Amino acid sequence: MEKQVKPIFAAIRCKRLRSIAMIVAAEKHARREDQSCKIRLAEGKHMFTDRTADNLAWSSTGDPLAIYDAFKQRKKEAGASERKGSALGLHLLAVISPELIREAGDLHDPDNPVNQKIFEQAKVWAEQEFGAGSLIHARMDMDEKGGGVVDLVVVPVHQQTIRGKTKNIISTRKALADISERWGDYRSFSAMQNSFADFAKKNIDDRIVRGIPKEISDALHYEPAVLRERDDEVSGREQLAHRQEEEIKEKQRLLASHEREVNDKAQNVAYDKRIFEEQKVTMLSYMKHLWDGMNEKFDDLKGKYKKNKEAVDECKRLSEQGGRWGEFFRSILGKSLDKIKKEERKAGIEQGRVERQTEINRANDRAVRMERERDKARDDLKKEREDRAKDNVIPAKEVPEYALWKSQQRTKNAPDRGPERSNSRGYGR
Repeated sequence: MEKQVKPIFAAIRCKRLRSIAMIVAAEKHARREDQSCKIRLAEGKHMFTDRTADNLAWSSTGDPLAIYDAFKQRKKEAGASERKGSALGLHLLAVISPELIREAGDLHDPDNPVNQKIFEQAKVWAEQEFGAGSLIHARMDMDEKGGGVVDLVVVPVHQQTIRGKTKNIISTRKALADISERWGDYRSFSAMQNSFADFAKKNIDDRIVRGIPKEISDALHYEPAVLRERDDEVSGREQLAHRQEEEIKEKQRLLASHEREVNDKAQNVAYDKRIFEEQKVTMLSYMKHLWDGMNEKFDDLKGKYKKNKEAVDECKRLSEQGGRWGEFFRSILGKSLDKIKKEERKAGIEQGRVERQTEINRANDRAVRMERERDKARDDLKKEREDRAKDNVIPAKEVPEYALWKSQQRTKNAPDRGPERSNSRGYGR
């Protein structure tokens, strides 16, 4: 599909200068001394102070902005007089589509070759259509928002014979009628459009075409102030849309960041849970191992105690089997049977204590060490549960019911349970 090329148009706007006051007002506007220019320059939206010095300007006098002096000089040199009630000149706006200027550089660059060419050729066209010397002022503003517009002020002079006398008079009506006759269009402004478009196509750029006539396009003409208001409204809407777009992008970025944080926290929680379960299994296995070891040692000690008791019982039995001879020998020794039994029992206990003391000490030490390890394991498990509880507790600021319950704990009428388990009192609903 071929890319559509936007056409480049040429157009002319015309306004009659009907009084000296209008000529003076045009000069004040050119010098940026009128009220509207001051306001727009102060606002800095449609006119820009730092570009005013770049404006291209020319006049038939030494001062390029002296329109009134140029008018008086034109009258003097042409020996022309004014007719009562007739216009003193024409203020023309020669317009070329800004797209042509942007092809060669900045629209507001006075050194842009297309700007220079349009400015010079517009002057040539005015002299050609309205007669030599008729152009008294030309200006191409660079300090305005738009571009591609050349202001032209022409004072056409024609000879007129009245009562047998021929004299030069200023006549804009005769100048426009001559243009209509040359271009075969009874509408002078339409004929002027044809004239400038044809001239621009031949001398500025061969792509330039005449704008579509109003009776065909049915277009409405708006004053510059109205267009500026519409531009401000459109610009405001564009800025609002841009801000809203930026806000949406920022919200999307924050949502994406929050989602990443949530995912990271979920991964950390899952990882902590897995580590906790592994530690829990390891701790339970270790505690079972300790418990089995303690039971095994207890069974060992119980077995040894049983063997010692059997040995004592055997000694007692053998002592009792001595009968009367045993009693005789015990009487010789001066010891009763009960005393001998007590001494034997005491000696057996002492001997068993001595024989088992090392193992008992070792078992006691191991039992103490195992108890310490068990207590440490319990403390670690308790701490892990507390840390897990802290990670999963919702901040009180985010749960108003919980915050209320928490604050009530400092009062005498504090509820005995948290809001999540006290639905009967209205909490946690």
